[in-house]
Amino acid sequence: MPRGGSLTLTFSPQAREMITQWQELAEPRLAEDGDLADMAEFISKLPGKAARIAAILHVAKHSGTGADPFTELIGEETLHSALEIANHQIHHFRFVTRLSGMSPLVRLADRLVKHMVSHSLTEITRRDAQRHLKTPTADAVDPVLDLLEDHGYIQATKMTRRASGPGRDPSQRYEINPTLWSGEK
Repeated sequence: MPRGGSLTLTFSPQAREMITQWQELAEPRLAEDGDLADMAEFISKLPGKAARIAAILHVAKHSGTGADPFTELIGEETLHSALEIANHQIHHFRFVTRLSGMSPLVRLADRLVKHMVSHSLTEITRRDAQRHLKTPTADAVDPVLDLLEDHGYIQATKMTRRASGPGRDPSQRYEINPTLWSGEK
C-alpha cells in the first residue's frame, strides 16, 4: 500500500448494474406499507455494507494467488456472494429485533407514529389507522391505538353517535399529541 495514500477497488460495470438493480428492488419495500418499512434506517445503509463485504471477499479471493486485487475488477460472482450476505443480514436484523422484545404491536405503533408525524396529522380516526396499518379489521387496530393512548401519543375524543338512519356511526377520532412534532415526546 502506498505510504499516506489509499488504494481503490473497482466494481465491474456488470457488478455496478447488479447493485443498482438490488437497490431498486428494495426501494418500494421501504415505503410506508412495504414489508421493510420498519427497517428503513437499517436497509438504507445495506448497499454500502454490501459493497464493503464485496471488497473484503474480493481481496480474500485474490490473497495468495499473486494477482493484485487492486487492478482486478470486483465481478458479479463476488458481488452476488456479498448480496447474499446482505440479504441474510435483513433476516438477522428481524430476528434480533424480535429477541430484543420489540413486539409486533410496538412495531405497528411505531409505524403509525411515523405516519402521523410525516403527514403532520393533528388527528386520526380508527378507520384511518386501520387503513394505514392494513390490519384485517378495524378491531385489530385497537391494541395499537390503546398502546399509543396509554403512552400519551394520542387521546380519544368524545364520540357522537349518529341519529337513527342508514349507515354506521362515525369512526372513533383521536387527537394527536402536538409534542410529537416538537421532539418532546
